[in-house]
Amino acid sequence: NFHEIPINQPVCPFHNHQRDAPHRQTINKGQVSYEPNSIEDGWPRETPPAEENGGFESYQERIDAHKVRARSESFGDHYSQARLFWHSQSDVEKEHIIAAYAFELSKVERPWIRERVIKEILPNIDMELARRVGEVHGVKPPEHPPAPSEELGTTSLDASSALSLMHRGQPDIRYRKVAILAT
Repeated sequence: NFHEIPINQPVCPFHNHQRDAPHRQTINKGQVSYEPNSIEDGWPRETPPAEENGGFESYQERIDAHKVRARSESFGDHYSQARLFWHSQSDVEKEHIIAAYAFELSKVERPWIRERVIKEILPNIDMELARRVGEVHGVKPPEHPPAPSEELGTTSLDASSALSLMHRGQPDIRYRKVAILAT
């Protein structure tokens, strides 16, 4: 947002989807700053390349390969990390995550967005998570989990003890800090 500070403002203004952070000068209209979204008819959205609508397009230059502005297939895998994190948690941590999801979804004003999160997003992470959060909001998740995507490697993730606060290994005196105060 440093481009919004008056001394740094460019002659030709540009816009991005960043709404929060220091030095924010612009007051955005609308309720969302990401795409795709189901509010505001999908806006804001990225401008298509210059050939279509005048957006940014990379300069065509001669190289030994094709210069492409595209994301790899693995960029479409939105759930592997969340699934790995969930399966790495202890039962106590899972209860805390369920309570946090239920609380945060209670703050969502549009019921159809809450329903979509419980029916379409949470089942991709874990069916038990979707079921438990759905119970709090009176939404029933689908009966069966969505099929994992083999080509994105989403089925090969095991739990990692490094992601859990409770599975940090056995307590050992070598790692304890002791302070002695004498007066």
